[in-house]
Amino acid sequence: MCRTRALEREYPFVRAKAYVFLFLLGMTPGCSHGQPTAQPPAERAKPAVSTGAPIKSPAEPEHKPAATAEAEPRKRAPEPSSGREETIESEDPLADLESEDYASPGSVGLRRVHKSDKPPARGCIQIKEQATRVWPSPGASSIVSVGNEFFVAGYIQAEKAERVFVVRLSYESLPIPLVTERVEKGSRIRVAPPGLGVLSPGAIALAFSDSDGAVYLRKVRIENPSAGGSLIRVAQRGADIRFAPAVSQIKNQPIVAWTEGTTPMEARLAVLDPMGNLKAVHRIKPPAMGAAAPVFVQGLSPPVLLVVDAREGFSPLIRVPLTPEGAPEKTEVAVPVGMVATPVELAAAHNGFGTYVGYTAVGQAATSAVGLIQIDPECGTVAPLVPGTGYGLLHVAAIDAPKALIFAADAPVQKGKDAGREIQVRLVDSRGMGPKTVVRGTDGEARQVKIARNQEGVVAVVYCDKLGVFVSWLRCDDA
Repeated sequence: MCRTRALEREYPFVRAKAYVFLFLLGMTPGCSHGQPTAQPPAERAKPAVSTGAPIKSPAEPEHKPAATAEAEPRKRAPEPSSGREETIESEDPLADLESEDYASPGSVGLRRVHKSDKPPARGCIQIKEQATRVWPSPGASSIVSVGNEFFVAGYIQAEKAERVFVVRLSYESLPIPLVTERVEKGSRIRVAPPGLGVLSPGAIALAFSDSDGAVYLRKVRIENPSAGGSLIRVAQRGADIRFAPAVSQIKNQPIVAWTEGTTPMEARLAVLDPMGNLKAVHRIKPPAMGAAAPVFVQGLSPPVLLVVDAREGFSPLIRVPLTPEGAPEKTEVAVPVGMVATPVELAAAHNGFGTYVGYTAVGQAATSAVGLIQIDPECGTVAPLVPGTGYGLLHVAAIDAPKALIFAADAPVQKGKDAGREIQVRLVDSRGMGPKTVVRGTDGEARQVKIARNQEGVVAVVYCDKLGVFVSWLRCDDA
């Protein structure tokens, strides 16, 4: 189950404890610091039937290859010539990514986005009948878009060592492996994906950690991966691998942030020069507070970092502006929220109507939930992006779009413990949240979501199920 439950066995404190003073999700105050106003508990709505073509049941034995007539074949990425980067070996599960029979089980072919494929008002629609399988073993993954293409990174537990991969794909083509790096001190338990960030139209940056808490950064040139530069170690040890590193750029300088496993937790921000040399590592520790789960706010330039002081009670969300050189400026509390999950995950995005933050939280009766709150230009009250109905780790992701923000989150498929997961996608605009679109995997479940949107408006939702890592393709009423 994507190793989420394995983490719960490794870290017993991951399952939230019940406290008599639990604050219900939706009862936390906004920026006014006033008293919480009780709201009736949210009823879990029956999952909406997707208005797009349905995903076939996993019980169906049909295994049709994906048709590639509409997509022009792409050449394999150049073989690396030096460095730690490795070629795709025969025992590698990604070796057959380019073969047509590697598509999602039950795939019935590709089709282009047509004007007739209109999403519902303030909602989304699936524009391909089946998801695209990125690789056949489940694991946490991340995704970014450059132009009309997408890049997915994830950890793979190979026989000899753990590896981290970057795969290139688009809506109209099958995935192609781009880069692989061996993690010398790998971890058998991963709930957080590698970090991915866009540096320029021709380059992305990959960040990952090892079991000692060392953090690495690698620049990847899209058309010539082997020329992207060497692997840079930006932290020797100490990173908490339960949190994904966050990657961005400022003035063509790669920047990466991560969480230190101290007590209280702190964040670090590394700045590299355009050539990939480490310039500085900054400590992010607000006065009398901690700082964890750093993310860059999507849609803001220059970048703004967001962290949380995770507490057993009200937990402040903290905004960290950056100087033109990438150094953190004075931190400021954006808004306090209720009890957050352990480990907590944040996702933030900005549009002209405001900045919104999604966060994993503790709901009613110590259930797992996902909250949504506006932090700019005004501070709102928490709304349940995913109400608390089940238990275990959840994940949340966000991306900006021309006239809306898109949030996606793991959600229990039913009440109670040991419930499966599905992905719920919602648009957020000046009127609030739109209707949800449900994405499920080939086995009826999906979890560990991340999202990206390309310049044509195609939204890629990456998740994992028992059969591997997949990308589902949506179009939303966001432009």
